Amino acid sequence: MQWQPNMVIADFSGFSSILHNVQQLSAIYSACGKSTRLLVMQSGDHPQIEEYCQKQGTQEIFSKSLPLHDVNSLIEKTLNSRPPFRYRQQHTASLLTLREERVLKLWTEAASNEMIAKVMGISPKTVYTYKRNIRMKLGADNRFSLFLAHPLEVA
Repeated sequence: MQWQPNMVIADFSGFSSILHNVQQLSAIYSACGKSTRLLVMQSGDHPQIEEYCQKQGTQEIFSKSLPLHDVNSLIEKTLNSRPPFRYRQQHTASLLTLREERVLKLWTEAASNEMIAKVMGISPKTVYTYKRNIRMKLGADNRFSLFLAHPLEVA
């Protein structure tokens, strides 16, 4: 299974001075395909880039100077604008070893590293390593993002 993000936030302003042809941005649109949501946030005014993005199906281009609360709302709206990916959470879980799945289960139950270590008969440092591996395999940028509400969750 090829990894594909659920959403890409792009600012093409930085490319405006080095673009030989605006068509160079097509690789980003191709990589997003039909499943990945693309949120374009620009810093500055770039009519040629904006026109190209709109031709590619970008509904709106937003300013990067939006207040953080508005950016959060925009991200939520964008994530919910398309149906979730076809694959289910069990496919993601299959990326984990049985021991990693057990650590993740205990972790989601709010067990401390020390408690997880005691239950599994391993050291707290090994628990830390398992957690790091879980985050890497699941594509979590930080330890909190695994527990945030996410449209891919299966009820």
